[in-house]
Amino acid sequence: MKRVLVAIILLSAFTSAGNLLVKITNVAPKGGKIYVGLYTKEYVFANFTKTFRREVVNADTKIVTLTFKDIPDGEYAISLFHDQNLNGKFDKNFLRIPKEGYAFSNNVRPAFRAAKFSEANFLLQNREKITIKMGY
Repeated sequence: MKRVLVAIILLSAFTSAGNLLVKITNVAPKGGKIYVGLYTKEYVFANFTKTFRREVVNADTKIVTLTFKDIPDGEYAISLFHDQNLNGKFDKNFLRIPKEGYAFSNNVRPAFRAAKFSEANFLLQNREKITIKMGY
């Protein structure tokens, strides 16, 4: 039992966690909320109900910042949307064209689809700061 405890302590000493500061620019400050999802896996990317971590912040200025705290080192991607009408979901029209602003890490913006995890992913090591430009 002591060996297991020592192994756990040693492993935890070699894994580090840091904070991820996310700066969102080009926000249309018309009110509402920005939903930000941090993802670790391709198959759930951009599905806000299956995030690794998530934050919801006010969209009342052109630049919005938030911090994900104690994030272990690893590979991540971010998907976000501006819920302008405060209905808690990302609205699209009948052709499935977005009616609200959205963005992905690495500022990926494919023409006719959502970004893939492999396009938006980045490596987090200790402390990181990223900037994402909102698109409308």
